[in-house]
Amino acid sequence: MKKFIIILFFLSFILFETISFSQKMTRYPLQISIINLIATPEKFHGEKILVSGFVQIDFEGNAIYLSKTDCEKIFTKNAIWLSIDHIKEFDNFKEGYATIEGVFDAMDNGHGDMFSGSIKKITRVIKK
Repeated sequence: MKKFIIILFFLSFILFETISFSQKMTRYPLQISIINLIATPEKFHGEKILVSGFVQIDFEGNAIYLSKTDCEKIFTKNAIWLSIDHIKEFDNFKEGYATIEGVFDAMDNGHGDMFSGSIKKITRVIKK
């Protein structure tokens, strides 16, 4: 009987952990403004996010900016670096307003450490 209780407890623990892990993996991304992301990066570190802004895809300059003006003035502190390996949605896309979904990394400030964080593991790009 004691073995049965221990096995039941162990199986319950495994089931709870499996459900908890699957909920973390399927949760919706946090829809956040780029202003909040830049102002409080530590709050969103490691979170799956959805953020909108002016996107520029350029050699050593893949980023999402607060505005087109910030991009034109190369004001990188108002931008988040985009870690792009190869994403089909970025083919034939140089710049424009878009929404990006991915995982925010507050510790990685992109090329030359010039940006206010980075978005990695990009899973969705919605061009506007």
